[in-house]
Amino acid sequence: FYSYVQDYITVHNQLNRSLSKSARSYENVDAQFFGGEVDLRLSLTQELFLFGGMSYVQGRKETKPEKNIRSSRVAEIPPLKTRLALRYDKGMYFGEVETILSATQNRVDRDLREEETSGYGVVNIKVGGNFKGFTITAGIDNVFDKKYFEHLSYQRDPFRSGVKVPEPGRTFYVNASYTF
Repeated sequence: FYSYVQDYITVHNQLNRSLSKSARSYENVDAQFFGGEVDLRLSLTQELFLFGGMSYVQGRKETKPEKNIRSSRVAEIPPLKTRLALRYDKGMYFGEVETILSATQNRVDRDLREEETSGYGVVNIKVGGNFKGFTITAGIDNVFDKKYFEHLSYQRDPFRSGVKVPEPGRTFYVNASYTF
């Protein structure tokens, strides 16, 4: 996709002269966004399936040095992200192993003090079964208990202070549902 946004509203820091402190304000600038998404679903056998996907976005904005907008990078843009999963499915029961990989978020708005966020990779496992309208799914997300951070938002509390909040570690779950 490609999108040109006239009068995109961007957050920027400005000097509050009466308080001699920095303050946040908003400014209209022209911006461009482009990227894409790819999704793969492949049947290897009658019971074995390969799933994959990838997404990428990039944003650029007009600079206005007189307004303290020097970075052409748009804030809060996610990095390249990929998902790859292998699923064994017999209809009544299934098992799936998935990996999610995220690149380093290095396209950051330095004017807002956004910092790069390291890339990561996690592995998730889930199993489930279906019987007479009942579905039960159990799984483990982040199997190897990897400490990682999603790309960050610095515009809203508590993130605007630059505090990095890690994603959950290893997580176990069980879901049950009934369809009638």
